[in-house]
Amino acid sequence: LSCEFGSAVSVIHHFTRNTYFASSNQKNAEKLLISGIGSSSNPNVGIRMGTLDSAETLFENLNKNFGGSEYYGIHAGPFVDLFAKYRLTARPVNDLSSIKYALSLGHLVMAWINVGQGKAVDVDLAYGKTPVVKGEHNVVITGYDLSGFWIMDPGRGVMRKISSANLRDASRLFSIPFLEVYPASARKNYSYDL
Repeated sequence: LSCEFGSAVSVIHHFTRNTYFASSNQKNAEKLLISGIGSSSNPNVGIRMGTLDSAETLFENLNKNFGGSEYYGIHAGPFVDLFAKYRLTARPVNDLSSIKYALSLGHLVMAWINVGQGKAVDVDLAYGKTPVVKGEHNVVITGYDLSGFWIMDPGRGVMRKISSANLRDASRLFSIPFLEVYPASARKNYSYDL
């Protein structure tokens, strides 16, 4: 269930080359990022963890069974501030042409996708309903060509390709499906008016 943090570790290492975020230190780097966000019943605020057992740490809880709505994960929003701590800018993008443009600039894109047959369900919270998507997963989009997008899948530790249609379908249930990430110093060099 720590796929979002596996993706974030990879993105931070890609741009900063900080050896703490190298793949050889993946577990510790994920724990560091997880401790910077914390948990919440609302995945738009923190990691949705259901009931935390007092004997388990947040990281250990993230290694529960995949695909549910209680031990779930986290959405894109909290990563904006998390990336800023590492001098990276993160901004939501919502369509495939914006992803292609971001990639052409050398940026990376975290993608929230639905794997399997999970559906979005509204979870009642004290302050309103929040959608959670059973089967939520996160990958990093690193490139594209005419047949689709290249993604790094932290759940499998491999690069693979996904068609444009499958990426669009897999991300449609999320209010913020894609998060473009790039060095904070780069923003002044690019125009985002498309």
